[in-house]
Amino acid sequence: MSILKVQEFDKLILCKKAFPAYLFLRAEYCFIDIFIKKIEKLFFINNFDKEIFYGSEFSDKEIFNSLLTLPLFSNNKIVIIKEVNKIKTVVAEILTKYLSSIVKTSCLILFYSGNWENDNVYLRKNFISKSIISKNCITVDCMSGYKNRMKEFVKSEFLKKRKIISDDIVLKIINENNNLLDISNEIEKISLFMDKDEDSVTYEHLEKISGSTKEFTLYTLLDNIENKNLKGSFLVLEKLFIEKIEPTKILFSILSIVRKLIIAKSMIYEQNVPINIVESKINLYSFYSKKFFLNLKKHDINVLKKSFKIILKADIAIKTCNIDVNTVLEELIIFICS
Repeated sequence: MSILKVQEFDKLILCKKAFPAYLFLRAEYCFIDIFIKKIEKLFFINNFDKEIFYGSEFSDKEIFNSLLTLPLFSNNKIVIIKEVNKIKTVVAEILTKYLSSIVKTSCLILFYSGNWENDNVYLRKNFISKSIISKNCITVDCMSGYKNRMKEFVKSEFLKKRKIISDDIVLKIINENNNLLDISNEIEKISLFMDKDEDSVTYEHLEKISGSTKEFTLYTLLDNIENKNLKGSFLVLEKLFIEKIEPTKILFSILSIVRKLIIAKSMIYEQNVPINIVESKINLYSFYSKKFFLNLKKHDINVLKKSFKIILKADIAIKTCNIDVNTVLEELIIFICS
């Protein structure tokens, strides 16, 4: 089969034409979930009948067993492999064989970032080549219509935060940031610094917020806390103090990441909830998922729960001015990151 544009893939979905395998080339992480959801609706997939694998972090036996395992609650099972450009050669061999003898109850979804033609691993490159010509696989070039999908992504992310943004401001954000991570950071930063009663993003907001203190932002602070990087957290916190960022905004941001970590920790390790459901529950960007769950392992749920007492202490300090606010915030970060 030939390589399809995204618009052609969408037409197949509208016609409800299902295939045993899908390969998405040059796929940006922010759009991965969009493609997955479209295929899930096509197969009416229950979340428990979905497995996700990453790059080189699984064996040929694991992926083979997953493809052979029957679905529990749906007629089909979805097996997703992200970062196909990093899979091992033995996995590439297994998947190449699988394409010629597919399992009818499984749907394989593959995401390859970058240019596959420049892949220097022969067996992996051969697998992509065989996938493109296979009658069992639909291949999509994700870069077709990229800018329009990026616009949709930015607008939808602001909408989740109950903010409205015009097309011209969306394009300004896209054009002034080098990659998806920068764009996501910018969305987070603008949303955090806007007042709660403000529902529309303006050029004035961009001038005051966007692009300023790119290295030292609340977002960077949360990233360091999540990674349990005490030194990095203190460096950012000191910069925020100098820039006179409101302590309430700092505290609210720390509370939000602590709450997110507790919810994820509890769902995974206490309730055995699948990761894809956890991602949905805490509104986690798919491109950030791998990093978040690696950082999650560093935290103790009991320490996170106990940190609420210090958060309450900090809140009282901010409202009464009886205690030095900066000292309480530092104490909170030390407790979480130590």
